[in-house]
Amino acid sequence: MKFKGVQKLKGGLTLTLQANITGTPTPTATWYHDDKPIEKSTQASVDTGAGRTSLTVKNATGLNSGRYKVVVENSAGSDSGQFDVQVTGFLSFFLCIS
Repeated sequence: MKFKGVQKLKGGLTLTLQANITGTPTPTATWYHDDKPIEKSTQASVDTGAGRTSLTVKNATGLNSGRYKVVVENSAGSDSGQFDVQVTGFLSFFLCIS
């Protein structure tokens, strides 16, 4: 399942993706960015409960552009959905002076 079109976001803002989930027993949700599992960090967090799951990415940059996928599973089976995200207008770089 694919959600909406490309989600566009200006760099430096917070990206939030949400999906409604239902099932018995209560399903678990795993989020991916470009097919890699998303680990909880100071920038990214996942909240699942009360019939929904959401992914929040703070201070988004071009590195956060790409395809996001959520996989929902329980003992009855699994389902997934994907979001395409484009972060624009913000360059992230480091200047090292020695």
